[in-house]
Amino acid sequence: MTGRRGGHVIDKARTLPPLNFTAAEMLAMAVSLAGAEATPFASALRKVLAAAQTAQAAQLADRVRLIGTRSAVPLAIQEAIIARHVLRLRYRDRHDVMTCRDVKPVAFAGTPAHWYLVGWRRLRQGTRAFRLDRIHAAADTGEPAPHRSYRDLDVNIPHALVHRVDLAS
Repeated sequence: MTGRRGGHVIDKARTLPPLNFTAAEMLAMAVSLAGAEATPFASALRKVLAAAQTAQAAQLADRVRLIGTRSAVPLAIQEAIIARHVLRLRYRDRHDVMTCRDVKPVAFAGTPAHWYLVGWRRLRQGTRAFRLDRIHAAADTGEPAPHRSYRDLDVNIPHALVHRVDLAS
């Protein structure tokens, strides 16, 4: 629109048409996303919760309790993946040793039990997977990381087990 000032324009490439969910469906999405709080999907949880502000949803939500801790680490990781920046991680390994590692983040990978940051570890010059619940701090160094695709990484997971989210269906 030329010549107009004020208001706003919705970028249709970044939005969905209005969706109607029941209170139970909204609560189910919130519970599912809350289980993924330590993932990049936390922003989706905030949007679902904002849209679920109805009396019926509040009554249902009052009967649900989630037990666990929350962390700000995943947001820093998500932003570094989007910006393609090197991350400096404080990480507790499987032997309970705390280390500092510089990682070029590539992707998130989830299993039913854990979420992982998959990236290129400079020191080892190879692919590594870092369990999110073992990352104690993540800082974006601001240093550009060269583009790497998940397909470029040697992750030792059979392709038949890896599923990519299909946004076309």
